[in-house]
Amino acid sequence: WDIERSNGGSSRTVGLSWGSHSEVTDPATLLLTHFNSGASEWENVAATAAGDANSGTITSDAPWSTFSPFTLGSSDEVANPLPVELVYFNGLSQEGDILLEWQTATETNNDFFEIERSYDGKSFEAVGRVKGNGNSSQAITYQFTDRNAEFGVVYYRLTQYDFDGQFEVFSIIAVNNELKIGGLSLVVYPNPGRLGEINYNILTSDQNAEVEITVIDLGGQVYMKNILTGKLSYSGIIESQYSMSAGIYFLSIKQGDKLTRQKFYVTE
Repeated sequence: WDIERSNGGSSRTVGLSWGSHSEVTDPATLLLTHFNSGASEWENVAATAAGDANSGTITSDAPWSTFSPFTLGSSDEVANPLPVELVYFNGLSQEGDILLEWQTATETNNDFFEIERSYDGKSFEAVGRVKGNGNSSQAITYQFTDRNAEFGVVYYRLTQYDFDGQFEVFSIIAVNNELKIGGLSLVVYPNPGRLGEINYNILTSDQNAEVEITVIDLGGQVYMKNILTGKLSYSGIIESQYSMSAGIYFLSIKQGDKLTRQKFYVTE
């Protein structure tokens, strides 16, 4: 369950329910778990369960002020089997595209997977679906290629949906999407970000050739222009002294006849 606050600021207890379709076999070993996006892992929440294998609820013992994904877990590896047992979920940058791959060990009632993308690790949008295999006791590998991701650090979230609409959200992964042109590579992160917090990393194949770095806005106004030389790699921060308001900008790097650039967003 992806729980979000609609308004107000008070804390609330969180309660989840299950039914006969939820694969609950031992309510005594059920856990309430919350996804910690900062640590990219599921954490157990102190909670109390009531009910039997056919129906019941589990409610947090204390109120919560931060929300996002919650789901049912189990302290027993055999009881309360998950609809899908995920082995891994990985991502790889391939010259501007991102190849996502994951593998399941077992599947029960698996309809499809939904892939979501984010540039801040918080706000996600769906970018694709991959059909599941229903029921399986064999390892199955899936792939999805995102051909529309921007360059820099990109976050992906994988969600598995059952035929009855129940779903499970897996851990978020981060992929550094690099564009390499003739030995010239540029990454800007976080993106979006605030002035003074946005970093850039540059990799070259010729430490003796000058690298020209430029930041412009959509209208072509130049906010930063530097010449770098003597290294194979460079890093820096787009400082607040450049007086850039919130909006869209481009960081370009040029070395000889090689040129690449990345769009980035400045927030308030």
